[in-house]
Amino acid sequence: MSADGRQYKSGRKKAAEMEYISYDLDVQATVDAIDNFEHAHTIDARDFQEPEGLRKLEEYVRSWVIVGGRPLVIQNYHKLPYYPHYIFSPDWLAANHDRQREFNLTLIVFPLPCR
Repeated sequence: MSADGRQYKSGRKKAAEMEYISYDLDVQATVDAIDNFEHAHTIDARDFQEPEGLRKLEEYVRSWVIVGGRPLVIQNYHKLPYYPHYIFSPDWLAANHDRQREFNLTLIVFPLPCR
């Protein structure tokens, strides 16, 4: 029996289901309609390319996310010269994650509008 009181025939937990968000979702109307919703602050990582860029980016993340507790979207981080490209490459994933291992994840997909 699981922690939520449900019993599974196979003894395994039920996998999380993917919940898709409609492509025609009006994000602005949703943010306006729900009191505790707000847009996440977005920055472009390429603005932090000067010699002290990585340190300044880390300070910004620390103050905004860790200290302030607010969400932050960092765009184009993969385009920085110090981005560790080996992370999440097919070779890295194969070496670090067993293909037989199962992960239960709930993913919410937010489509971005075309610009």
